[in-house]
Amino acid sequence: MVRTTNLRIRISAALLCACLVCVCAFSMAFIVKHSHHDCAYEQCRTCAQIERAQNLLKQLRSNPVSALSSLVVFAGILIVIALVAFGVDTYTPVALKVRINN
Repeated sequence: MVRTTNLRIRISAALLCACLVCVCAFSMAFIVKHSHHDCAYEQCRTCAQIERAQNLLKQLRSNPVSALSSLVVFAGILIVIALVAFGVDTYTPVALKVRINN
């Protein structure tokens, strides 16, 4: 039981790190790709998205506690979805057909 718990913690930590890396990489890629675009000035949605991506990267750099909490919630949601999708078995006495003698 302890071994599976440690494995789950490691997998959760790996997923959390992967989420963080993906968020940073995709934000930077978006900024680089769309930095030279045809701008509509005040109503430009691309400029607004670039600004949001820059703010996200600034927040991740300046306040790691809030960024980490957001990523933990996101990773938790992903883990729950993955567990439900892959049909992870729950180990209960009923599922294991344990006979309890009084």
